[in-house]
Amino acid sequence: MRRKIILFISVLLYAVSPLYADVPAIMKDVKKELDGNNVTFEIIPAQAQVVIDGKQKYSVENGVLELNLPEGEHEYKISALGYLSFEGKLTSVPNESVKIKITLNKEWRGAIDLAAFPDDVEITYGRHKYGAMLELDGLPAGEHSFSFTKKGYRTVDTTFVVKSGVRNFYSVILSPIESYSKRKEKKTNRWNMLLLSQAGYNTDVSLGLMVGMMRKNGFYLKALTSLNAPKADYKCTETGMIQEGDLQHYPYYKTKTLYSQYAVSAGYLRMLGKPVGIYVGAGYGSHTVVWETIEGTKVENEDLLKSGAVAECGIILRLKKFALSCGVQSIDFSYTEIQFGLGVIF
Repeated sequence: MRRKIILFISVLLYAVSPLYADVPAIMKDVKKELDGNNVTFEIIPAQAQVVIDGKQKYSVENGVLELNLPEGEHEYKISALGYLSFEGKLTSVPNESVKIKITLNKEWRGAIDLAAFPDDVEITYGRHKYGAMLELDGLPAGEHSFSFTKKGYRTVDTTFVVKSGVRNFYSVILSPIESYSKRKEKKTNRWNMLLLSQAGYNTDVSLGLMVGMMRKNGFYLKALTSLNAPKADYKCTETGMIQEGDLQHYPYYKTKTLYSQYAVSAGYLRMLGKPVGIYVGAGYGSHTVVWETIEGTKVENEDLLKSGAVAECGIILRLKKFALSCGVQSIDFSYTEIQFGLGVIF
């Protein structure tokens, strides 16, 4: 019995012994994979900084940096004082070493001298403010933005180019705000032409045109006429009686009434503010009422005829290059219609 037990234990130990023999090799491989792969940077200049994947920073003192990076793709950035930075990508492969040789380009620098006029101009560069005379050394080559300000003068924001190894000279002259206002005033004082299409309504629709010349003050001409202009064969009184020599008679009329009118006027324009103006004018006009008999004869009613002096007034609303108008016009102070206009100012 004892021999059987000893034999069983011997066979069992012999069966499991290969498993224990492979354990150190597996651990060694795993450790090697976790430690990563060897990456070597050779950099000129000798003192630089290397950033891996935007997180890990390493300082280089003798121009050589050796790292163990995990397998896969990595981003790196190399920078040094007085040199342009360099960015790139590398791929770490198992059991292979990666060597990267980089020579950084120098960051060329220059100087700039600025002079601003008149005196006491404030120069702003970045977050710093300086006087009217400014000297800056050691600026990177390229474009640099400056702002020049002084109370009572127009601010100047501009960009100057700094060339490497050169002292660059620039000057700026600020313009007084008063001169700008005078130019603006001169521009606003020039004559503008007003062109408005007109439409009026009371008993009938009239159409016309209004033309004017204006600055702050101006003048205009306007003409309107009705769409219908019936020609009468006879004339009658307000009661409809037609007088033919010594004969008087009352024909039968249709219920339809025809109208005819025209008005010509001229007047004064005045801009009260930037968007609003007014106009007043006078002229001559006529408004005719025509009845039609059942036979088709047209008869002008003399008692309802309105003709004589025209008086009008209204407002003009200016919207940049466009204009709107609204007003009233009276013929002989007995026939009045409301009028609207739409047009342009140029």
